[in-house]
Amino acid sequence: MDREIKPFKDHDQRFKTLLREFLPEFFELFFPEWAARFDFTRTEWLDKEIFPDPPEGKRRSLDLVAKLPTVDNEAGPEEWLSLIHVEIESSDSVEPLRRRMHRYYTHLRDEHELPVLPIALYLRVGLEGIGFDEFRDGFGSLELLVFRYLYVGLPALDAVEYMQKNDLGVAMASLMKTPDDDRAALRAAMADVVIQMDRDEYRRYLLFECIETYMVLNEEQQAEYERLLKTEQFQGAARMATTSLEKGLEQGLEQGLQQGLQQGAAQGRREMIQFLIEDRFGALSGAAKSRLDGMDDEELREVARKLFSAKSFDELGLSAEKNE
Repeated sequence: MDREIKPFKDHDQRFKTLLREFLPEFFELFFPEWAARFDFTRTEWLDKEIFPDPPEGKRRSLDLVAKLPTVDNEAGPEEWLSLIHVEIESSDSVEPLRRRMHRYYTHLRDEHELPVLPIALYLRVGLEGIGFDEFRDGFGSLELLVFRYLYVGLPALDAVEYMQKNDLGVAMASLMKTPDDDRAALRAAMADVVIQMDRDEYRRYLLFECIETYMVLNEEQQAEYERLLKTEQFQGAARMATTSLEKGLEQGLEQGLQQGLQQGAAQGRREMIQFLIEDRFGALSGAAKSRLDGMDDEELREVARKLFSAKSFDELGLSAEKNE
């Protein structure tokens, strides 16, 4: 039996966290011609909530919006600020996102008065792999608007090719095309590459967890994967597989929390903790979410430490209420 893919919400949080940590690698992997034009060392993550129809319009939250310097290499050394907007789409249709991408672009452009580079990351729809998608609108047969944006359609890309490009590519390859006969061996190889990366434990965990979630194996492939992990070649990957949700993950998250606080990215770590809690115990109640949002640095670290030994939600100390 195939392993069931996790609910829709988990996809969004997983990839938002991943791209916050690997934004330069994302561009190097899929849009190398753009990678050199951004100064990723000066990235500022913006508030993602927008209100398209104030004051009573439906509240929406963008996935990722980064503000950072851009250099026009063609025009010379001139530098200006710009926005990168990435939306993660895990449905099996791209149509609902197209109109939203145009609305989000218009809002960001008007609100910040900065150039915006919009990108859609499709997890289930491949299209042509990498290219431009578009939203069209008009009046009857009169076409009035064509809005274009960059996209990546992971299912149409070749896993073997992209896992060799950079560290993020190893994880992203888990959603790309792979021959059925090679899936078990590729998953073992991906895990082995991650365990040998010169990365901190937190980032290695993010990559490894993506592979474990999306490199889905059937019963026969899973048996072959487990056999491979017992061989000498994949001993390191086997250790990571057995500890990724226990001590290794705890240490990695703790290290990631500390790094995030030092870099002013505590919100990203808070979102990661919420994702991990909901992954184990279900959606947070409103009271628990408010409690988590109000925690200081030390309280967040304490929740992270408790998370991996807790057998129930109540042990985390987030709320006296039963988690719904």
